[in-house]
Amino acid sequence: MKKNKNSIDKKTAELQFLLSISNIIVNDLTIKEILLSFTEKACELCAWPIGRVTYLSNTTMDEKSFYLNKTKNTETINHLKKQIIKKNPISSQLYESVIASKKSIFGKHNKTKTETIYSLVIPIPRGDTVVATIDLFSDDISSFEESFLELIDGGAKQIEGFLLKKEAQLKLKKSFTDLQSTQEQLIQSEKMASLGTIAAGVAHEINNPLSFLLSNIESLEIYMNTFRNLIDLYEKLENELPKNLINPQTQEILSKIENTKKRKDVKYIMSDYENLLKESLIGVFRIREIVQGLKTFSRPYDDKLEKVDINECIKSALRVLSNELKYKCTLKKNFSKLPPILCNPGHLFQVFINIILNGIQAIKDKGNITIKTYTQNEFVCISITDNGCGISQENQKKLFMPFFTTKPVGEGTGLGLSVSYGIIKNLKGTITVESEKDKGTQFLIKIPYNL
Repeated sequence: MKKNKNSIDKKTAELQFLLSISNIIVNDLTIKEILLSFTEKACELCAWPIGRVTYLSNTTMDEKSFYLNKTKNTETINHLKKQIIKKNPISSQLYESVIASKKSIFGKHNKTKTETIYSLVIPIPRGDTVVATIDLFSDDISSFEESFLELIDGGAKQIEGFLLKKEAQLKLKKSFTDLQSTQEQLIQSEKMASLGTIAAGVAHEINNPLSFLLSNIESLEIYMNTFRNLIDLYEKLENELPKNLINPQTQEILSKIENTKKRKDVKYIMSDYENLLKESLIGVFRIREIVQGLKTFSRPYDDKLEKVDINECIKSALRVLSNELKYKCTLKKNFSKLPPILCNPGHLFQVFINIILNGIQAIKDKGNITIKTYTQNEFVCISITDNGCGISQENQKKLFMPFFTTKPVGEGTGLGLSVSYGIIKNLKGTITVESEKDKGTQFLIKIPYNL
C-alpha cells in the first residue's frame, strides 16, 4: 500500500529533528547555545515564526534569547516580535503551571479583539528544577500540530539528560580542581612544618655566635674606654711638658703625634667609636630578640603549659614581623597591664603571627595596624585591627574553616585562622571577626584568666 506523501514528509521531518537534537548534544556547545539550537529546530519542525529561550530563576524571567524563523515572512515576524517584547503574552501563572507539571502547555492569548497570539511553553528541567523554557509563538493556529508535541517533549527530555550529565561533569571537574588545590595546600603546610623545624635549628645556630659577639662587643667597649683614658693622659702630659726640657728627639716624636692626630682625625674617632659600639649593641640585641621569637615560634606542640604575659607574646610576634610591618604599616599599640595566662607560649605566639600577618597582607600600599589589650569580666581581651581591604560577608562565614583561603595557591595554606581558632578554643576562649569590605577588619580574642 502506497504511503501518503504528507505522512512521509512528516516522518522525515521528525527524523531530521531527532538527528538535529543528537548533533546538538554531541557538539561541544554551551548550555545557552544548546537551548537556542533546540529552539531553532523546534521552530523549523512546527513551522512556528518565533522561538524564545527564557532562563528562569524561580518564576522570574532573568534573560531571553530570540530565534526568528527565516523561512517566514520577515515583516510578519518583526511585527509579531515587537508585540511579544512590548507585552509578553505568557502569564506568570502559565509559567508556574509549566514548572509545577514539568509538561508543555499550549496557550491562546487575545492581543486585540481581532488578533490572537498562540504560544507553546516547553519546560527544560535539570533534575527537580526547571531552569529554562522554550517558548514558541505564532499568530496562526495552523502552526500548532498536537502530534508534534510528544516529539518535542522527547527532545526536551534528551536535553534534560544532557544538562544533568554536563552538570555532573562540571561538579566532577570542580571537585578535581578543589582536590588539586587541597593537595597544594597540604604540601605548603608540610613545607611550613619543615620550616618550623629548620627555624628551631637556625635559631639555635645563630644564638651561639650571637652570644660571643655580644660578649666581644661589651669587652671591646671596656678596652676602648681604657685606650681613651690613656690617650687623654698622653695629651695632658704633652701639654704639661716644659718647653725648655723638650729636646730635638722629643720634638720630633711630638710632631709625629700631632700629624697623626690631624691626619687620622683622632678627635672624631674618639667621639664616633661610642656611637658605633652603641649601634652595634642595639643591632645585636635586635637579632637576639628575633632569634628568641623564632625559637618561640618553632617550639614543638607539647602539653607543657606556662604562665605567659600576653603583651610580651605580642611583642615577640611583632619583632619577628618587623620587616613586613615597617614598609607598609603604622603600628599603634595600646597595652594594659594583664594577668598571666596559663598556656603553651608557642601556640599563642602562632595565633598572633597569623592574625597580624593577615592584617599586613590585607593592606595594599600604606595603612594602620592597631593592637589593644585589656581585661573584661575575667577575660583577657586582644583586639587586632587593620584598615585593609576587608572581608566579604560570605567569606566571613567560612573564615575559620580548614583550607579556606582567598589567596592564590602557594600564597596561603588556608590553615592559619583554622589553627588559631582551635588554639583559642582549647584555652576556653573565643575569637571573632568584624569586617567591612574596603574598610578593614577587627579580630577580637577573649581568653579567661581564672581557670
